[in-house]
Amino acid sequence: MQLHKQFKQKASYNTQMHIIHLDDQQLFQQGLKLVLQKAFDNVLLYQFKTNAEALVFLNQCLATNIKIDLIITDFNHPGPNGLYFAKAVKELTKQHKIIIPIMLLTMSWQHPQLVKATQQGIFDWYVPKSATEQDIVYLIKQRPFN
Repeated sequence: MQLHKQFKQKASYNTQMHIIHLDDQQLFQQGLKLVLQKAFDNVLLYQFKTNAEALVFLNQCLATNIKIDLIITDFNHPGPNGLYFAKAVKELTKQHKIIIPIMLLTMSWQHPQLVKATQQGIFDWYVPKSATEQDIVYLIKQRPFN
């Protein structure tokens, strides 16, 4: 997956970019944190290992008007999967009349259920974990965070 030519410039935004990351693999959490901190000046990354933890946090953010700019989730983790999580997020955001883009970052590449969910707009991106850090940063930079 080669989506970029070169992305060495660090992105800077006027306000903090708040990202929720849901993945049960600690090594992958740490790696993504390093990638995002290297690529973006003002990123605040909130990492969770279960849907329940992430949804509680998202509800708290919505209740206190903290704007979440992006959600990155894996598909396979303990408890309900990432598709269930994304559907719950879409329902919450619909109730609050906001949109939060969701990136599915997973090893479950080309899973028919996930391809269909992406086509239906549940996920904004469906990205394999084998993607390069430049590819992930490139995709995130395509979204305005204001």
